[in-house]
Amino acid sequence: MSSQERRKEKLEKVLWRIAGESSSGTVIIVEGRKDKEALRRLGLVGPIVCFKSSGRGLADFLGNIEARKVMVLTDFDKEGKDISARINEELAHLDMKTDHMLRKRLGALVRQDARTIQDLFRYVERIHATDLVKKLDIRQQRLH
Repeated sequence: MSSQERRKEKLEKVLWRIAGESSSGTVIIVEGRKDKEALRRLGLVGPIVCFKSSGRGLADFLGNIEARKVMVLTDFDKEGKDISARINEELAHLDMKTDHMLRKRLGALVRQDARTIQDLFRYVERIHATDLVKKLDIRQQRLH
C-alpha cells in the first residue's frame, strides 16, 4: 500500500469518527457558514454551529450551546488554531466535554492540501474519494 493510500485510509477513518460523533449529537463548532456547508457536503447531519458569524462574544456563544459533547473544527491555519485553543479553554471552564484530538488528526492528514474546513470537501474530491462521501452518507443514514 502506498503512502498516499495509507493517508487516504487514515483520512477516511477520521472522517467516519467525526460523522459518527455528529450523528450521535455532538455539537460541532466551526468558524463560519461556508465551513458548515462543507461539512454538510461531506455528509454530516448533526448539529453544527458557527462561531464567527454568530456575532456574539465567545462566552455568550458557548453559553447557549446545550450539548453533552462538543467538537471544534476550525481551520488548520494559525488563526483557526488560536480560535480552537480559546474555545477549548472556555469549554473546559464550562465543564463541557470536548474532543480536540480529531481536529488535530484531521489537520495533520490534510494540512498540506487543505488549509481550511472549506477546502476539505474539495480535497476529498481531488483525491478521488467520492466513494468516501457516499460511504459517509450511507453510514449516516444507517445510524438514523
